[in-house]
Amino acid sequence: MKISKDTFDNDVELVRLDGRLDVHSTPIVLEMFENMIHDSVIKVILDMSKVEFISSYGLGMLVTTLKNIEDKGGSLKLASLQPEIKAPMEVTGILSRFEVFSNAEEALGSFA
Repeated sequence: MKISKDTFDNDVELVRLDGRLDVHSTPIVLEMFENMIHDSVIKVILDMSKVEFISSYGLGMLVTTLKNIEDKGGSLKLASLQPEIKAPMEVTGILSRFEVFSNAEEALGSFA
C-alpha cells in the first residue's frame, strides 16, 4: 500500500491510497489516521481511485476512522470509489454513512 498526503489552505488533508486495503495494509492506514486525528487533522478526503481491493478489515477501518473523526467534530469524505470498492460498501450498508464524491476536487469544494 502506497500512501500520499497533501494539505490544503482550509486545513483539509487529502489522503491518496494506492494498492490493496487488506489485513496487511489496514493496520498501517489505521495508524496513519489515528496519528492525524491525534494531531487535530479532522477534515479528510480519502481518494480511493487507486484502491483495487478492500477486505472486511479495510471496511471496518473506514467505519472506525469515520467515527473517530466525527467524534472530534470533523468529517471524512470519500472520493473516486472504483466499482470493486463501492460494491462491498453498498452490500454491507457502510456506504450510506459516508459523503461520497466522484473525484477529490469535488470533495475539496464541499469543505468551502
